[in-house]
Amino acid sequence: MAECKRRLEEVQYRVKELEEEGKKELEEEGKKEGEEERKTALSKAQAEEKKYRKDQRLWEKKMEEHRREEKKMPWNVDTLSKEGFSKI
Repeated sequence: MAECKRRLEEVQYRVKELEEEGKKELEEEGKKEGEEERKTALSKAQAEEKKYRKDQRLWEKKMEEHRREEKKMPWNVDTLSKEGFSKI
């Protein structure tokens, strides 16, 4: 789960950088040679971001399901209690 979050953050950072580069290029209006590559990279990064968001939701769902199942499990009372006294 932590790995998924880390990857998602990395991809979100890349998407943000590529979007900012696109805005700068639009302001300059002169650069057309790198625009195609940037758009391709941006679309790939957005697809990765979507995939990692889906993975993260899936992991969160599994964790919540595990917690619910764990609550349903009976406690092993024998390990929690101890003998008060014993007859010898």
